[in-house]
Amino acid sequence: MAKKDEVLTCCPTCGAKLEKGSGTVVDLDSNFIMHNGMATFLTGNLAELLFALHRRMPAMVTNQALLNALYGAGEEPGGNIIAVYVSKANQRIASLGLVIENVWGKGYALRELKKDEAAA
Repeated sequence: MAKKDEVLTCCPTCGAKLEKGSGTVVDLDSNFIMHNGMATFLTGNLAELLFALHRRMPAMVTNQALLNALYGAGEEPGGNIIAVYVSKANQRIASLGLVIENVWGKGYALRELKKDEAAA
């Protein structure tokens, strides 16, 4: 089994080698994200967050839509819980060449890092 922070080069569920340029896949059943031939494990909430962002990539997703994706229409936590999850997700996906950007006062957007940004 791979360590939590390890970047994988093979699929964690079937063991097949991940091909470069295969796009982005968020697997909610196994809680991992694959992007361009690499993968990393996520917590359940981070997987839900990234799934919601990935469906609209590169468009912005509102804070309310992200709260609904994580907690449904029921009781929502207060404070800045989405910002906390985004911070944790960014730490996990940076090595994959992805970033979640804050659209100030509106929401968040998932996008690929440009080659010069990834090197910095």
